[in-house]
Amino acid sequence: MVASSLIPLITIPIITRIIPPSEYGLFILAQVYASVVIGIAMMGLATGYERNYFQYKDNASESSSLLWTVTIFSILSLLIVEIPVYYWREYFAALLLKQNDYGILLVIVFIGLGFHNISQYYFTFLKNKGSALRFAKITVSQSLLNFILIIYFLVYMDLGVMGMAYALFYSNLTTFIVLIFLQLKNSKITLNKNMLMEALRISLPLTPRILFGALNTQFDKIMLGLLSNIGGVGIYGIGQSISNTVFRFMTALDHVFIPEIYHRFFSQENDSIDNIGKYLIPFFYVSIFAAMGVALFSEELFIILLPKSYHDGINIVIILTVFYASMFFGKVSGPQLIYAKKTYITSLLTLISVLINVLLNIPMIILWGTIGAAIATMMAGLISVAISYKVAQRYIPIKFEWNIMMKIIAIFIIAIVWTIITRVLWLEEYWIRLIGKIALITLFIWIGMR
Repeated sequence: MVASSLIPLITIPIITRIIPPSEYGLFILAQVYASVVIGIAMMGLATGYERNYFQYKDNASESSSLLWTVTIFSILSLLIVEIPVYYWREYFAALLLKQNDYGILLVIVFIGLGFHNISQYYFTFLKNKGSALRFAKITVSQSLLNFILIIYFLVYMDLGVMGMAYALFYSNLTTFIVLIFLQLKNSKITLNKNMLMEALRISLPLTPRILFGALNTQFDKIMLGLLSNIGGVGIYGIGQSISNTVFRFMTALDHVFIPEIYHRFFSQENDSIDNIGKYLIPFFYVSIFAAMGVALFSEELFIILLPKSYHDGINIVIILTVFYASMFFGKVSGPQLIYAKKTYITSLLTLISVLINVLLNIPMIILWGTIGAAIATMMAGLISVAISYKVAQRYIPIKFEWNIMMKIIAIFIIAIVWTIITRVLWLEEYWIRLIGKIALITLFIWIGMR
């Protein structure tokens, strides 16, 4: 996780010194629209596969058949949506990016993200199986390959924003080929209609949630592109990329704790289920520590790595970090509802989240631009996570250790408030801010040791 997060951070200074915010915004928007369409085409099968994996994990042939079935089905599904994108690329580029010259950019990003999404089935297989070393080797290799390709296409070939698209495409294509080879090496291709139907019964009610979820996570950038300017999308995208390292870190952790949560649910042992809250405490503490570190030292990161044209992203990072920190509870409530087979409720909750996001984002973007988008996204995220937590607790309650967790949350909130206030009041007195940051990190570590 560290390698796959640090490598993209290293590429940011290269990207931002070659590609201006206006062009980088085009690449961000292409990814946004591609992720929405691909998310719908995948029909939520990633969730269906992850849940049903545990039904067949003790039978190697059945487990293999499930993996091949969802993989092949998703490839065919993605072909159906990507062929029209290719033939009407100029029209879609003019409609979505407001520039029909970037039709091929849209196509390449669509196909590259398609390979990425299909590869997630095998990554889920490795995660649930506990094959951490192989998982790490492949993900780090993919990050390194993407870094090398970005250097090649941007610096050597001087392809500008198209170089970003080519790097995305070739790194994901290579990973996809390697994973398919590994699947073929371990098992032959077998398809099972009944397994597909079982997975779809879990995943299809999630398809609206996939659509709403994609819109929910991307709505801020879509509205910025429509109501503000493409350059604002580029700055916001950089800020979001840096703050998103918190979520990626949390995702690395959930590769451990989500399979364990499912394992404890399926064990049907009351003691095992009752201890989930206690089991999650170290993961929660480390997740908030990562969020706190990113928020406190985002200023230093921008000054060292990025040109001044992108420095408006500092406040965006601080604000969005709060949202990503709260997503820990979202990661836990998801398995609760999926295990309870209440996936239709998940879709309903996502729709509510989208509505909240829309109602907050539109007026705030009009009033305050990128900062307004960040504040609206944070507020909508906090409200949505709180609602999801309450609903999930109704069906499969988890006894969280709130007496400990509230201390962790309190220090995190103090750190966020300190960072924002000192940037506003003592902008020139950097040493005051630095002393406060070090003191807060020290306090957090001390609380953790206690």
